[in-house]
Amino acid sequence: MKDRLKKVITMDPPCWCPDSRSSVSKMTVFNNDELLIENFRHIIYSDDERISVKTRKGILNIYGINLHIEYYTSYEIKIFGNISSVDWLTV
Repeated sequence: MKDRLKKVITMDPPCWCPDSRSSVSKMTVFNNDELLIENFRHIIYSDDERISVKTRKGILNIYGINLHIEYYTSYEIKIFGNISSVDWLTV
């Protein structure tokens, strides 16, 4: 059952899906210390207590302690640190 669940979670949406990769951001959190954001626009602000990321639909604020950006590309960003909260502002 676990293998089947993993396949469903990692499956890419079909091209006809209105919420496909090109229009919606996806956030994945692992154990409150690792966060992955897919399909973002750019980084607005970054320090060790807050990171703000612009998405197509708004601004994603990540709060915590010792936050740092592991890597970022034009498509995804990976953040490490002790994440305490995340909020999203519509623009």
